[in-house]
Amino acid sequence: MAKTRIDGLDQLQRDLKKLDRNAKKLSGKHSVPLDELFTASFMRKYTKFRSIDALLEAGGFHASTDKEFDAIPQTELDAHIAKTTKFRNWDAMLDEAVDEYVSAQLGF
Repeated sequence: MAKTRIDGLDQLQRDLKKLDRNAKKLSGKHSVPLDELFTASFMRKYTKFRSIDALLEAGGFHASTDKEFDAIPQTELDAHIAKTTKFRNWDAMLDEAVDEYVSAQLGF
């Protein structure tokens, strides 16, 4: 019977091990600063702002602490996000940022 040579399996195995290590780092709960979650490239892709801080400031929101951010009225934030980004509300924008962050952390 003929044999077929398959190249690249060693690289695939290394890539899978790296993916496994990165996934283990992401397991559990994590706190990620907003400016790390909403990268400059994310902001350029989905908004007209250079940073998450600039987007919030344009909406009249001041959030230098978690407590200040949590105090922002959700309906006002959602309206600002819908008006100034490609998202319908804050949760949709946050979901996409988390997806992109996780993908980057996994090495995709």
